[in-house]
Amino acid sequence: MSRTPLAAAARRVLGAALLVNAGVGSDIMAADLSPDVGLQVSEDSVASMFSLGPIILIFRPSSSAHLL
Repeated sequence: MSRTPLAAAARRVLGAALLVNAGVGSDIMAADLSPDVGLQVSEDSVASMFSLGPIILIFRPSSSAHLL
């Protein structure tokens, strides 16, 4: 991977956009799937797990979160 500041910034912006999209998208999906609030929470947590997990694993090598 290139180590230029512009490439690092682009990876961070892309990663943050995907994380926000996954989080908001799972909330919207759960609200549309079921009228029951308890079931919506379960659907949201499962959808978040399956969408955020791969994003975190993909962007982990370029992240500097471990330095904080």
